[in-house]
Amino acid sequence: MNGVCVMWRGWIDLERLDGVGCLEYDEKRAAEEDALLRDQLERYNQRVRDFDEKQRAYRTGATQPPHLNHHHHHHHHHHGHHGHHVTGTGAGATGTIEPHLTHRQDPEMEVRLRAY
Repeated sequence: MNGVCVMWRGWIDLERLDGVGCLEYDEKRAAEEDALLRDQLERYNQRVRDFDEKQRAYRTGATQPPHLNHHHHHHHHHHGHHGHHVTGTGAGATGTIEPHLTHRQDPEMEVRLRAY
């Protein structure tokens, strides 16, 4: 019943292992849950659209004429890779490489389904 808002109504005799019950659909909770999930989905889709636009802009910038593209790559190579990513080059250093993007869990990206 994952994702479906229902309530169990009935009785159970634990000594005789007997009873009667049913699942009732809870329209009020279902409407609330649906609104929450739709809102989360819309925020997620907006973030995907934003990411796609940034990727498209990056790819469009990467398809410049060769002389401009080479200059951009050359500039990025010396300042980006050597200036920011390699850390600890002295004695006793670990030589770790920092990631390009920090990956963190975004609570708004989670979608929770509940059974009632």
